[in-house]
Amino acid sequence: MSSEVMTLLVEEIDVPPSHRPCNAETVSRLAASIKEIGLQHAITVRSNKATARFDLIAGGHRLEACKMLRFDRLPCRIVKMDDVDARMWEISENLHRAELTALERSEQIAEYAQLAKKKREGVSRQVDAKPLGGRPEGGSRAAARDLGLSEPAVRRAEEIANITPEAKAAITDAGLNDNQAALLRVAKAPDQVAAVRFEEARKANAEQDRAIAYTEAQQFADWLMARIDLHEIDRLVSWLECCKSSDVIKALRREAA
Repeated sequence: MSSEVMTLLVEEIDVPPSHRPCNAETVSRLAASIKEIGLQHAITVRSNKATARFDLIAGGHRLEACKMLRFDRLPCRIVKMDDVDARMWEISENLHRAELTALERSEQIAEYAQLAKKKREGVSRQVDAKPLGGRPEGGSRAAARDLGLSEPAVRRAEEIANITPEAKAAITDAGLNDNQAALLRVAKAPDQVAAVRFEEARKANAEQDRAIAYTEAQQFADWLMARIDLHEIDRLVSWLECCKSSDVIKALRREAA
């Protein structure tokens, strides 16, 4: 793949609809950094013959940060690639640079695997030959190699990505989109929406248990503070850090017997 770095007008660069929305906080942070030390990495674009302009491939947050700083021009790496390669490049950048939830990350990995499969099937048809070993390389294996992941990790991502749209909407509403374990359980469930409701209840119960445990811990700390000298606090904390609560309970029961 050939590329060259050129300075382009910001207004010449279009952001395709497929790109993820930019995070405002990330853009502001980048703008502050660019203002202080300059743009360290050129954004990546490709020429669009239909519009006689340039389409963004990678670096959306950097582009928005430069717009915030009112840059007229910025350095761009211009690459020559087709739609499939451009999307795969964009996904790779997202996975390495963007702050993604577990659901978003899985969707991006699964899409990369599909594109890799499509690309390799196209190559196989063109050359009309199979690689050594018989079958063409699958999309999951190619994605694992390209993205530095294990094949099981790619397959887990594909499972999560195949969750129904209705279940995904429920997952987002329940705040479970960054809980990979819950997402995998939902993906395997016969009724995925019902599984989301179950996971939501499990999450609520876990949060309630943590709140109760915190309250009990605070009450215990207050009880101790009322009964020991302040100069003993450090030693008490040191003991508690070194001991298991179950061992302390056993020792107390032995003393009380």
